[in-house]
Amino acid sequence: MTIRYLFKKIIFEINISCYYRNKNKWLEQGKEGQFVAIKGGRRRGFFATAEEAHEKNKPPFFCKQILRREPVYHIRSPRLAR
Repeated sequence: MTIRYLFKKIIFEINISCYYRNKNKWLEQGKEGQFVAIKGGRRRGFFATAEEAHEKNKPPFFCKQILRREPVYHIRSPRLAR
């Protein structure tokens, strides 16, 4: 693993933990369905679409839709499908 990879992983962990730490508060504020932009563990704003968040923020940043129930995706491994 490179230092750059580890740094990106740490930043991702900071941003995702910010999302989950604040998710219930944002849901109580009526933000469900909106997208939140987070950079460096700080909220940058709420947006109606992911595209709007990307237009108004300078990368890299974390963008996630605020949902009460998170979708679960089942991904089959190609090796197991044989």
